[in-house]
Amino acid sequence: MGLKAIYSEAIRNNRALASQHFYETHHRIIQRYSEVYGIPFVNACIAFARLSPRTSVVLNLKAFVLLLEGKPKPNGILTANWYSALDAITLTNADIHEYLYNQPLTKVRAFARNLLLDDSVITLDAIMARILKDYFPIPSLNHLFQHYADWHTRIYPHIRELDLSTPAYRIQAILWDYARRLYTPVPTNTPFLPETPKTRNSNGVRLFSDGV
Repeated sequence: MGLKAIYSEAIRNNRALASQHFYETHHRIIQRYSEVYGIPFVNACIAFARLSPRTSVVLNLKAFVLLLEGKPKPNGILTANWYSALDAITLTNADIHEYLYNQPLTKVRAFARNLLLDDSVITLDAIMARILKDYFPIPSLNHLFQHYADWHTRIYPHIRELDLSTPAYRIQAILWDYARRLYTPVPTNTPFLPETPKTRNSNGVRLFSDGV
């Protein structure tokens, strides 16, 4: 089964399809809180994104609100992420532009840009890897994160082409929810299972009977 077929299945799943508005919804939530606490909206998006590694969506939002309220770090949030999010609040416009657009793309930077409804990037994380590892020669989850910009360059066009009428971040959100519900988690530190020879085309994309 190819990636397009997986996407076709995902959009027929009502719960996965409902997740397509994740970024728009959180865009509005972050904007509302940024106005209440007098924090520049872009800074707030970066802070939200910096809290996200190894964190559930629910805890991410809870920690974000506590951070804006000046309250202590909640359990479950990495200390480094907390202080990085605090630092995001004080970034200047020049710092923000440098961070989001000049420094190498990472999962957190892509997430922040998607929260800003930037359609030129997508967020690739451990849950997306549950699907992507079957179609791209990603050696491990660590490799994906350590070489995020390179993998993003290879993967983004395939996600974008799944539905040209839909923002890429919506496609990613649908696939993310579908993978979260139906795919087995992938190991963090160990390599993914090797494939048999000749299962990929010249671009490194996995081959199936119906293509990608």
